[in-house]
Amino acid sequence: MAKKPQKSIRKLIIRLLRNGIEPNDAVRPGVALVPFAQFKDSRIALGSSGGETPTWASFLNLGADEKAKLKNSGAYGLLFLKSAERWFAIAFGGGFQKISSTSFEHDFGLRVVINAVDAKKLRSADIRTPDENTTTTRTQASRHSPQEVFEINHERDLVRGLEGTPRDASFASRVSGSDALVIWKRADLSDIPTVCSDALSVYGKDDYKDNFKWIDDIRHERDTAVIGRLDGLLTAAVNAAIADDRSESLHLAWPVIYNAESSNWVQYGGFRSTQIFDDLDIRNYLQELSAKGITSLTADQLSKHHVAQTDEDGRRSGDDFPLRDCFVFETEHEGRKYVLSGGRWYEIDRNLAAQVLAFFNKVDAFVLPPPAGAENESEYNERLEREKSSEWVCLDTKLVTPTDARTPIEVCDFLISPRVFIHVKDQAASSKLSHLFSQGHVSALTFKTDPDFRDRVRAKALEISGGHLGGDMPGSGDFVDPSKFTVVYGVLREKPMKGKPVLPFFSLVTFRYHAKELDALGFKYAFAWILKEKASEGKKKKRKSRKKEA
Repeated sequence: MAKKPQKSIRKLIIRLLRNGIEPNDAVRPGVALVPFAQFKDSRIALGSSGGETPTWASFLNLGADEKAKLKNSGAYGLLFLKSAERWFAIAFGGGFQKISSTSFEHDFGLRVVINAVDAKKLRSADIRTPDENTTTTRTQASRHSPQEVFEINHERDLVRGLEGTPRDASFASRVSGSDALVIWKRADLSDIPTVCSDALSVYGKDDYKDNFKWIDDIRHERDTAVIGRLDGLLTAAVNAAIADDRSESLHLAWPVIYNAESSNWVQYGGFRSTQIFDDLDIRNYLQELSAKGITSLTADQLSKHHVAQTDEDGRRSGDDFPLRDCFVFETEHEGRKYVLSGGRWYEIDRNLAAQVLAFFNKVDAFVLPPPAGAENESEYNERLEREKSSEWVCLDTKLVTPTDARTPIEVCDFLISPRVFIHVKDQAASSKLSHLFSQGHVSALTFKTDPDFRDRVRAKALEISGGHLGGDMPGSGDFVDPSKFTVVYGVLREKPMKGKPVLPFFSLVTFRYHAKELDALGFKYAFAWILKEKASEGKKKKRKSRKKEA
């Protein structure tokens, strides 16, 4: 008896439509759906997209005849079918571009994968770290590997996508997923309804709690109705900041890894501002709104504002971002804590939020000299360098190169010889807080493990202090007992109107991570608030002082 021909391995890209969404509601304008005879009540859209001449044709100064030969185009298919009482969209070619982003269940593919996959047989992971500067990385393994290989930090990383091998080989030979489920399976056209219903069944399970329970600690909020209400709270916070000229709950930070050489100057757009500033700072933005006579904004107006990287003459030198994507903002809605970072809202698990705050509240406090008026970071450091020169060594911007390293690092801002390293940053530039916490950790690690680096730090301290400070620091031939050293993190910020100052949630998460790393190395660590006057108050005092002198 002849064997049945074996089905081919197919790659299927599947999205699950939200409850109540019909196929006609799920496609973008201009996409026409027609019945698909292979399945009852199904719909399909077929066509080609593009057809334009590529932009590089003009760059090459090609003639009209040559350009006519070059057209960007691609075929697409988008099939909608109903299975297990739910609508599914299966995309072919560029078909996914024809689906409205609000029509399907987000994280459907990821949920299927974490329920189905063998946790010891992963191939890749897409990780998002929602710090003030949210970063996204993809890590791929050359063979099946457990999740530990991908170095996912459960306290601060979000898993946005996974790929691996399912425990049940009959479900699929390989799966990956984020919003869409990508499934590799031996199948033909008649199997698609079953593939979809099986995926829906796996989606509804909670098997992931055996190995990925922590994935719910920081959950990306994707409900458009909730996001709309949260955006309304953001707009209200901006308007409150405009009204009282304070921005305690609001910060600005670049939403992606950026080229620091292109962001020395910034300009805010969308409301006819022409002023340029030397940093991305919520106070500068509020200042410009006030200068333009803007006393309140609607959510729609706020959504049109943006920030561009420029040179010192205001010419574009880097990227341009929607301002909403740069906001770092925390709020509560219906008893739940939410954080806006990198343009996305995240719901924070209550237990995690409590643990992170409790950790910070137990950190030893260190007292640093108060600022004079409304000093910024550089002004504060420059003044302390003058006033504390007999006791402290100012290493701010005085870099030292570790052994075998290509680039130097900043050991600290101030060294209280021989065992206290003080690092200072201004919270107004919240994108730098993660750098602050990392800097203290990296500096301590290098000091402990690199003997020649210690010699160079000691020599630098002696040079700066004229030979009277730094000589008692351990060098390359000395034993280093980390428990005798303290890393101090000092954060400069305006005094809050009421209550105690707080760090943004993801800054707290990052601080806890680096503090635990310091603890593992054996170092002590401490935290110092450096509370300054509101900038406008400082200006008022200066004016009064001038009047008295006159």
